[in-house]
Amino acid sequence: MPGEVVVMYYRDNLSSLFYMGCTVNVKILKDVARIKVAKGLAIGPFKADSVVTIPRWIAVCLEKNGFAKVLEDRLGEMELYRYYHRELTNPELQPVPKDFLYRFNKLLEKLREKGVKEKTKRICDMFTDLLRLRLQKILRATLKSGVDEEEAKKMCFEEELIYLAVNREVNRWLDQVLKVSGVENVEERG
Repeated sequence: MPGEVVVMYYRDNLSSLFYMGCTVNVKILKDVARIKVAKGLAIGPFKADSVVTIPRWIAVCLEKNGFAKVLEDRLGEMELYRYYHRELTNPELQPVPKDFLYRFNKLLEKLREKGVKEKTKRICDMFTDLLRLRLQKILRATLKSGVDEEEAKKMCFEEELIYLAVNREVNRWLDQVLKVSGVENVEERG
């Protein structure tokens, strides 16, 4: 049947499962009929050459069947370098996509498939440096009072999780120390 897509069960590790629910933009390559993906959930129809936003797990299935191309799912080596350079040259935390680590893992898979060990090591070293730079800035942000939503928007999912967890623990510790020290109305400190 023209335009029919078989939605495959996507198996991967647990962290990838988290990313599979995120939406991505895809370019539709062939007309796609309406697809029932779950009870009460359907997508489409989509016309060829249109750009649509759909959950990544559906995009992966459409792409594997030749019906779509995921647009912003990839992270190239030059793009990674630009993220690194921006982080290195700016005192404030620079924004990255929420799925930044997922995209890096896909870049790493691609490099390993090509068998370019030296380049892969260089990319991994740069990525490690980038994460360390970002972590320093994130830890600095946790020392501010309360959670800064604007800062959190600049972080990938994993960074946001550590930011919230460390912020919560720092505030819990500070509250306890201030209570023990006799400082009243900890809530009013602001």
